[in-house]
Amino acid sequence: VAGEGEAPEPGAAYGAADAVASEPPPPPAKREPPALLPSELLQLHACVPSALPDAACKGGLVYFTLMVNEPIEPAADAADLDAAMNIALDHGVITGGSLSVLEQVVDEVYVPLLSAPRSGAEGAGGAFGGGQSEFVSNVQKFGSQIAHAIQQLTGDVRLNVPHMEITDPATAAADEELVAVLELSLEEWTPAIAAALEAQMKKTPVGNGPLAEIEFWRSRSAALSTLCEQLNTPNCRRMVEVLERCDSQLLPGFHFQFGELEKRYVEAKDNVKFLTTLERHFKNITHGSLLQIIDTLPSLMSALRMVWVISRHYKEDHRMEPLMARIAWEIANTVSGMVHVRSLFRDNLSAAIKLITEAKAVLDKWETAYMEMRARIEDSGRDNRWEFDRQKLFSRTRYMSARCADLLTVAEMLRDMRSMLGPELTAVTGNAAGITEVTVRVEAAVAPLELVPFDLFDRRYSTSWETALAKFRDNVANIEEMVKHFMDDSFLKLRTAEDTYNLLQKFKEIQDSNAAGQKLMESKSMDILQQYHVEIETVHALFKQHQQAPPACKNQPPVAGAINWAHALFLRIRRTIACIKPMGELESTEAGQAVSKKFVAVSKEIRKYEQRLFEEWSAGVNARAMALLKAPIFVAELDGQEVLPDEATVALGRGAAIKVNFHSDLSVLVRESKYLDRMGFAVPETALNVTLQEAKYHGYVESLHAMLAAYNEVLGSLSPVELELLASCITQMRASLDKGFTLLNWNSLSIPEFTDSCMKSIARFTAVVKTVAKNAGIIGGVVSAIGSAELVRAPNQDGEMPELSELYDDAEKHRQSQIEELVRQYHQIGPLLVKVEEVVVNTNTGASPALAAYYAHWERELFAALNKMVTKALARMLELLSPREALTSSDAAGAARPPIFRVSAILIAPEVVVSPPLAEVNKLLSKLVRSIVESTRSFVRWMHGSCLETPPQPLGDDDEPVIFSYFSDVSVNPEVRGLAAITIRAFERTFGRVNKQLDQYRKYDQLWKVDKAQHLAKFEQKAPTCVMFDSRLQSYSKVVDDARAMEAELEVDFMRISVRPLLESIEYHARSWIGGITKLMNDMTRTGLVEMHELIVEYGGGLGGAPD
Repeated sequence: VAGEGEAPEPGAAYGAADAVASEPPPPPAKREPPALLPSELLQLHACVPSALPDAACKGGLVYFTLMVNEPIEPAADAADLDAAMNIALDHGVITGGSLSVLEQVVDEVYVPLLSAPRSGAEGAGGAFGGGQSEFVSNVQKFGSQIAHAIQQLTGDVRLNVPHMEITDPATAAADEELVAVLELSLEEWTPAIAAALEAQMKKTPVGNGPLAEIEFWRSRSAALSTLCEQLNTPNCRRMVEVLERCDSQLLPGFHFQFGELEKRYVEAKDNVKFLTTLERHFKNITHGSLLQIIDTLPSLMSALRMVWVISRHYKEDHRMEPLMARIAWEIANTVSGMVHVRSLFRDNLSAAIKLITEAKAVLDKWETAYMEMRARIEDSGRDNRWEFDRQKLFSRTRYMSARCADLLTVAEMLRDMRSMLGPELTAVTGNAAGITEVTVRVEAAVAPLELVPFDLFDRRYSTSWETALAKFRDNVANIEEMVKHFMDDSFLKLRTAEDTYNLLQKFKEIQDSNAAGQKLMESKSMDILQQYHVEIETVHALFKQHQQAPPACKNQPPVAGAINWAHALFLRIRRTIACIKPMGELESTEAGQAVSKKFVAVSKEIRKYEQRLFEEWSAGVNARAMALLKAPIFVAELDGQEVLPDEATVALGRGAAIKVNFHSDLSVLVRESKYLDRMGFAVPETALNVTLQEAKYHGYVESLHAMLAAYNEVLGSLSPVELELLASCITQMRASLDKGFTLLNWNSLSIPEFTDSCMKSIARFTAVVKTVAKNAGIIGGVVSAIGSAELVRAPNQDGEMPELSELYDDAEKHRQSQIEELVRQYHQIGPLLVKVEEVVVNTNTGASPALAAYYAHWERELFAALNKMVTKALARMLELLSPREALTSSDAAGAARPPIFRVSAILIAPEVVVSPPLAEVNKLLSKLVRSIVESTRSFVRWMHGSCLETPPQPLGDDDEPVIFSYFSDVSVNPEVRGLAAITIRAFERTFGRVNKQLDQYRKYDQLWKVDKAQHLAKFEQKAPTCVMFDSRLQSYSKVVDDARAMEAELEVDFMRISVRPLLESIEYHARSWIGGITKLMNDMTRTGLVEMHELIVEYGGGLGGAPD
């Protein structure tokens, strides 16, 4: 879009004026750099940093710095050495020389760190305030100077200067060989200078902003300064002087190129010097905030005027006008980058309006500042006037300023609509759906502007933007019409006159803020007065309806609550009239005057009601207060009825409860006085005095409640037997409370002393209770240990199965150890009861009549514990000895219960028996059962009415003394007797199963019952055949095989039976029969064989004779 204020095309300001006067010769051929020696490639320096050689700073550098003063100690392994070196050494890499590293640190570390915004930072200061932003600019300037120095030191063109030193040009001019070398070098210098100038003339600024122009001249100055500095060295000057003495033909071309070089270098250097003064302003425009740009523009114009006046090159229009155009482009680009229409109206509208206002101010300030400076230049009459093309400088910024004005109008409209349609309007009208509908329409009207498919700051789309804006204005007109209808509907739906008046004021404010000049809604004033009249009638009706039983707020006393309710009704109508009082119609119209009279009448009626309630209350409050204060501080209650003070002591013995007699009417009186006093009523003196002493009475009540809580707590912790035990102590404690029923009332001054006296009495009783409870706890522990004792335990299954005798011995040993420990603990109960006796009745006889019931209580507990111990042991024994079919389903689901002892099955011909015999087993198991019950013989009974063990009672000289124990009582317990009988029957049933299991071996009893010799003799008489012998042998062999195949052990319920001896006996008898049959067969076969042998011998002898 040429000619409309954009940045000039690249090279537009650097064409004809910067062209080279003559055509330079072609550049020389590029020479290969000389090869470096190994010593130049890698060098090692050990020194302090200040003594580092210059050569080490030109290339890559790896450094190691010792950070400690002590040497690094040798380490045992590589890991320890690595850790020690990490602590002692700092190391790193520096590439490209120290200047390059310094530039990188400044540009990449310090400038971003100092310029980054922090929380609370504002404006251009970044991380600092406004005064400190100058420091950031100085750091940036320092970085630019470093970069300029690097460019000068590392220029693009390096001349090949001969390595020779000329001290006398006249002498050197006579040396033809030296002159030839110098001419060869000059021949290379001339085209090199021409090529460098041509390359620089072809370059243009990279970028459209003003900083690009500074960078352009700075780059040219650095590039040309390298050549100038090389050629201006004293040695090079002497070389040129030598050639001048020789009238070299190459000098004219060299002088021309060198003159152009110096001219261009001076120009670039001068431009850099003046443009550097503008760099800070350009950076503020490029990177600063909008407010900072506004503050920068006046000082920028002053700096541009100074450059225009002083500079030799920027005093011309062809240089200053493009610079101005670049500044305009940068300002427009910065504003365009900050104002994003797609998100502008979605964020905080106040911030959006501020942003748009600042953006428009920046755009307008650019032209204003230019025109003010132009006028100052014209008024001075000394400087050249600024006659730049304003179309180039301001056309884009003017267009953008107009678009910002459009955006500001949209934002203000949106802000006003959102303010009017906020939650306050919803609360006033109650029409959330209607407000939501209007709000959606408002947001929808803005959406097309947010979604335009073009850049609104681009003039090419001005027509499209005007179309979108016109559509927006039409939508706004429709919304305003919709709001008008909504206003009318809202006034009709409002519930109170106050809300109606507030809504009216809100609509007026919105209309005023929009400057629409709409007429105010005077017609709504009469509606407000009519609504207020209805509200007064409603309040008056409520007052008439509830004045006999007014609703009171929570925690408010009756009279003050009623007065407060009536006053709240009055305040409701008064607040509304105070709100609408500024309306002129309230006094100027008949309706307004009627409403005012109605308000006054209702207010007077409510006031009379309040005054009547107060007078009725104050008439009898003093007498009632005095009567309540003279009541006793304690009252006894029995079965929900109060007991007379004279009968309170007797009632306490029957279980009456003690209550603090602070009547609730006193509390109500105090609260009434406090509320009425706050309302401004004159409270009677007596009631006021009681109210002023509320804290004292409250303290009395709290201390008495605390004392009674301690009293009830200590009594509540006692069991019935302890209540009976401590009856005398309880009577003494209650005696200290008697004064609270008779002598003391709420006017008494000795209530604190009475409370302290009662607390001391309760503390003494509590100490007695704690001592009794402590000893009772120990005794209870002994009783619990007796009840939970395990007299029977399952045998250990880890080792070999025990025999019956071993099982019996182990069970008896365990039972005796348990009983001995329990008896030892049982003997401690007597001394503990003696301690209780000492505390309660101050005696230690162990037979105090006052503790007879307490002794009997613990005897009953001991008897119950012994019963529990015995029944639990019998149940455990029954569990161990029960038949397996008696297992529960849960037992059957788990592992089968193992036997507890083992016996053997043996053959004692002619019978198969168990060893030990089942009768012996029955005897030992029955003895175990009886020993469980007889364990109670160790627990000696106490003498009647004491905790002393009964001594043995002798019967005669020869008879053993009788010991009274719990055995006689426990043994006749039906539960104990039943469990013992069931246990004995259980293992007797098991004996029957044992005999049934042994029947499978008794079927072989013919092996040992039959007479073997007689049976074999009869068998021999039958002349048995081989088949008969084989049948008999196979049957007895089968018996042997069966005996070997049978299990060596059987488990029958709780017994494991070893049948190995029995099986060996069966096998032995079977083999004995096999031996007898084989012997019989051998004998019978031997006789036949002898006869056959004799016959063979006889026939054999006949064979030797001559035949007949």
